[in-house]
Amino acid sequence: MRRYEPRDQGRAPGPPSPPEGRATGRPATTLTNTIRGDAVVSGGTVQAGEVHGGVHFHHVPVSPPPRPAQLPRPPVHFTGRGDHLNALDAACPALGGAPLVALSGISGIGKSALAVHWLTLCRASFPDGQFYADISRAGGPRQVLRQWLVALGHQHPPADLDELAALWRSVTDGLRIAVLVDDVTDTTAVRHLMPAGTGSLTVVTGRRKLWELALHGALFQDLRPLPPDEAVQLLTRYLGEERTSADMAAARRITEACARVPLALALTGARLAARADLPLALVPFPTLSLEDPAVDAINNALDAAYRDLQPGPKLLYRVLGVLPTSSFDTHGTAAAADLPLPDADRHLTSLCDAQLLKVEGNRRFGGLRYVFTADAQVHALGLAEATDDARARAQTVRRLCDWVLWTATEAQKRLTPAQATLPRTYAYEPSGPPPFDDRDEAWAWLEDHQGDLLPTVRAAAAERWYTTGHQLVDAHWPWFLHSHIYDVWIEAHRIGLDCARRAGDTAAERQMLNSGAIGLSNAGRIEEAIEWYTASLRAAKEAHDVRDEGQAQLGLAACHFNAGRPMPAQAHVQEAVERWNSCGYRRGVALAGILAGEIATAQENLPQAVTLFTQAHTLLTELGEEFEAARALAHRGHARALDADHDNGLSDLRQALAVFDARRTPRWQARARHLLGQAYAAAGDTGTAREHYADSADRYARFDPLRAEEVRALLAAL
Repeated sequence: MRRYEPRDQGRAPGPPSPPEGRATGRPATTLTNTIRGDAVVSGGTVQAGEVHGGVHFHHVPVSPPPRPAQLPRPPVHFTGRGDHLNALDAACPALGGAPLVALSGISGIGKSALAVHWLTLCRASFPDGQFYADISRAGGPRQVLRQWLVALGHQHPPADLDELAALWRSVTDGLRIAVLVDDVTDTTAVRHLMPAGTGSLTVVTGRRKLWELALHGALFQDLRPLPPDEAVQLLTRYLGEERTSADMAAARRITEACARVPLALALTGARLAARADLPLALVPFPTLSLEDPAVDAINNALDAAYRDLQPGPKLLYRVLGVLPTSSFDTHGTAAAADLPLPDADRHLTSLCDAQLLKVEGNRRFGGLRYVFTADAQVHALGLAEATDDARARAQTVRRLCDWVLWTATEAQKRLTPAQATLPRTYAYEPSGPPPFDDRDEAWAWLEDHQGDLLPTVRAAAAERWYTTGHQLVDAHWPWFLHSHIYDVWIEAHRIGLDCARRAGDTAAERQMLNSGAIGLSNAGRIEEAIEWYTASLRAAKEAHDVRDEGQAQLGLAACHFNAGRPMPAQAHVQEAVERWNSCGYRRGVALAGILAGEIATAQENLPQAVTLFTQAHTLLTELGEEFEAARALAHRGHARALDADHDNGLSDLRQALAVFDARRTPRWQARARHLLGQAYAAAGDTGTAREHYADSADRYARFDPLRAEEVRALLAAL
């Protein structure tokens, strides 16, 4: 056997030394076997001091590594997510979809469960293996790539990250594999972990929206709490159909208490499954104990998302938690947080990326509106109470109330410029132009922000900002007038009336009584409306306010007319006209003329009715009151049609309807079509009458079901 020795630089190798104890005539020495210097050894090599017998090299066949199947076990009780599963199916490379999918949502929302469930279902589409890594625990992309390459048979992968990524791409080129990377925070890692080839797929999950992956053509899927029915279904998988169906109301309360977050539902379901003797009605929900694992799951998820934020979005998150409203737009957010608009917009986007807010949907005006996800609003309020002092929190709410008041007042100026309004006072008056230019935009703003009214009025009353409270109600008069949402109308005016009385503002008290009584009357609560008008009339007389006396008298006239009492109605109309003529309030006189015309129509004095409506229409047109003038025109058209003047009657009604449609006033859109149906029926055109009756009934059904039934009866009688 040949013996190899290293070469020693600068010295020729000497003869070998015999082993100790051998008769050589020289002292015995110890043999050593070392490789040093620039020696190169490769192949089947044996280094030994002495070998007895032959040395044989045999090739041992190496089995190929098993097909990688690294995914965690799929969730046993996976439920719902049908839309997301369909989107993932479409993203499968086998169907020509995107090679990268990004799932985002707060912790516990079910991102990993969805990914594992779906990848398990489509295992056959990736015959070369499925790889998994929890990137936050695996030590980064370098360690993950080394493990994956070893799984593919590369026992000695390089150490450098770029070399590892290059080898990974080379090895996976042409393969059809699926990769799941959990809990991604740094999207640069994803670039290294994506396999090559068009037949492979990478799925990543992260708490925030990983928008940077759009550079790699990612398909984004944001996971929200489960819909109510799916949340109950998930709970049922733990408790059994019999137990949940026995008390479905309690089951739904439990799911809502868990914010319909899958992890919280799973923990709650598992806990309750172990208490099969406990009726769901006795479960202490929706008030969950802070020690409850479901509460911990939700709070831990929200805490993690909050910790990842920068200081600016963190502060805005707490500000939004303090606000009384449930949705926010950029302008209101900027006002409440005392931020420039660009900063507010940027921070709102960051909160959306962190899955703490979501976009509520398209609005007609004002850009995007945002709402909290899961229990984030309660979480944000808790952080604000623990972090920010009470004075700062109150200032935040006051800035929002002042912004809503100021902006609604600007809308009111454009929509009902002739309407008498209360003075406005502000602690933090906004500056600059309002977020709209014309009447249409102003109306769209009121519609989009109608949900801000009651929360801000309640907040102002609770904080004892009584003047702001009744001014907020007064500023929304155009919305009350055209929306006919009477429950909000009445509640807002009850709070506004209480605020006016607590503020000692008698003018505001009369304003709340009069405009609140209109809502009561329109809602069919005639006797309550008469009480409010009577109180307003008494207060106006005490204040010697002739104009408000006329307003209360006209309101009383309308109530009696609607109650089928034309004689007292006529008397109150006359009182209103006398008072308004005495103070030169021409608009009031014209409005009284419309009601007088309605009374004449009911008494079948049609020529007088047409005269009264014509006078009112002319005066209101001169005053620029387009909507009120259209009301007079519609009534005149109805009276003319009843008097067999069909052509002129139809012409008046069609002109009025064009105004109501342009102004998007639901009650008058429905009523004008109702009157047109009657006019066409009287003219013998039953086909067109049917169309208008059907349209009117559909519109009435949204806010006045009884009137809808009346119109359907007319339709059936044709």
